[in-house]
Amino acid sequence: MRTFDLSNEDSLIVKDNKIVANVGGQELVFDIEAVNKLVVYTTCMGPLSDDMGMIIHLSGDTTISIMSGHECYENFLFDGLGKALPIDHKKIIEASGCTEPEMFVIYKKDSYDFPFADGPHAVCMTCCHVLEEHNPIRFVFHDKDSWQFLCGEVHETVDARMVSLNEILYIDDNMKFFANLECGDYAEMDEETGEWMIAHDYYPEDEEYDEDEEDDEPSSEKAHRTASSCGSKLEITLEDGEVKVSGSLNLGYIGVFADEQIELDDTLEEIREWDIVTENLDEDCTDEEIIEFLNQYFNSFADRITQNIENINNTFLLYVFDDMINTEFDFREIDELYIEEKNFYSSEMDISEIYKVSGQALSPLAPYFETPNDGSVPKGHLEAVFRGCFPMFDLDCLIESIELECIGLSDGSISFQCSDGFDNVILCGAYAELDEDLSFSDWHNF
Repeated sequence: MRTFDLSNEDSLIVKDNKIVANVGGQELVFDIEAVNKLVVYTTCMGPLSDDMGMIIHLSGDTTISIMSGHECYENFLFDGLGKALPIDHKKIIEASGCTEPEMFVIYKKDSYDFPFADGPHAVCMTCCHVLEEHNPIRFVFHDKDSWQFLCGEVHETVDARMVSLNEILYIDDNMKFFANLECGDYAEMDEETGEWMIAHDYYPEDEEYDEDEEDDEPSSEKAHRTASSCGSKLEITLEDGEVKVSGSLNLGYIGVFADEQIELDDTLEEIREWDIVTENLDEDCTDEEIIEFLNQYFNSFADRITQNIENINNTFLLYVFDDMINTEFDFREIDELYIEEKNFYSSEMDISEIYKVSGQALSPLAPYFETPNDGSVPKGHLEAVFRGCFPMFDLDCLIESIELECIGLSDGSISFQCSDGFDNVILCGAYAELDEDLSFSDWHNF
């Protein structure tokens, strides 16, 4: 086996779909397809950047190891491997908060053929007995909103643990055989024989449960599907020398803005000086040509938002949770937002302590704050991470409460402003600009 340990003088990058390592003056080049497994490991000294590392297992019994304190680590992992391979970001987050020596497999080659339709980063429930005491999984339930993989014993709320479906397969690869369970079905192991029994209608007396009923879909998923399928259409006109905007613009979880909520405050003469106008039209262009260009430009902008609405949603949630953590807002004081039965922390634990633990787990997400949302940086795992770290926070309720204020069209950007329906305690005139690559800039809240 060939093993290469990167020192501070060495480098490691992903370029043209190849891994390029310069180790001790020697250049090593590997195809991305040569990666068999990626492992993040922690030591008893964590969670500190110099006490974590990653091992890249390659074809030909070759491994490369790099410490997380290395200047190449973050770019190589998130911007390089993260774009080329379906790495498990939740595992990385767990590793960042781990204080014990442990190994976290964040990618293995056969993960492309993931058996569950929900995807590897979907959040599911297990129990402390399976996750921490390594008891076997004896009960599998495809719930209305997610999946449960439990030991089969009676549980208290504090026993619940939220993990990804990918992690469940790392715990017990045999769970892939239950990936086709219909919603409401469950499988249970006979402890004496070890045989599994599959049954239907876990809620036979629950009148509200109907697997054919459209309203079974979680509200957040409804919002996402609506945002993905409902496009935007803007109409910009010139009336008595004044620029007018009508139509609608869909920003996913943030909301659908329409007509008077959409603002373009600059005069036509000011618009003539915009960079997007001077770069695309002649100096002596007519007013009508400017209006035609604005319609084309902003409708194209809106189409790209619709096509990348999942990234828009996830970046918005990233800023929301960051503000909550920084202000230590105690959402438990708002009945509508607090799901007590899903609080796996002690009920007497101070909110600052909860945020301290979760804040450490979310710290690896920092590189995503101002990165593009145009599809060049995949962010599809972020919402699952938030729901996994804060299962007791009713995110769907917050999304439904968002109150729209205004959208602003300006030179090369679209801005938005919104608040929440709980006396503006989480969102109060929250504002950001979406640049041409759909990244968020100038975020401020309160």
